[in-house]
Amino acid sequence: MKQAKIVAAVLFLLLIGFGIGEQFYVKKTFRTFDSYAEYFEEKINSADYEAAELTMDEFENWWDKTSTVLESLAHNRDIKTVTQEISQLRGFLTVKSGSDAKVSLITLKAMSKNLEQLLQFRWEHII
Repeated sequence: MKQAKIVAAVLFLLLIGFGIGEQFYVKKTFRTFDSYAEYFEEKINSADYEAAELTMDEFENWWDKTSTVLESLAHNRDIKTVTQEISQLRGFLTVKSGSDAKVSLITLKAMSKNLEQLLQFRWEHII
C-alpha cells in the first residue's frame, strides 16, 4: 500500500511538472511567432519582399516543427489553418502584393493570439 502511494505521488508530480513545462513551451512558442510576425510586418511596410521571402523559409520550417508539437498537446484545427495562412502569406510576398500580405499578417496575428489563449492553462478549461 505504501509503494502505491509513493508511485501515485511521483506520477502526480510528473504530471504537474509536464504541465508547467508545457506552459513555458507554449509561451516561448508564441513569443517566437510574434517576433516573426513583427519582422514580416516591418519588411512588408518597407516593401522589402525579397528579405521577407528569404526569412519565410526559416519561418515555415520552424512552424512545421512547432505545429507538430502543438498538435500533440491539443489537437485543434486552428493549427492547420495557421499553416495554410502562412502559405498564403508566402504567396502574397512572392507576387509582391503588400496590401494582401498585410491582411494575411493581421489574420495570422489574430490566429496566433487565439491559439495561444486556447493552449494556455485556464481554470475554465478544467471546469
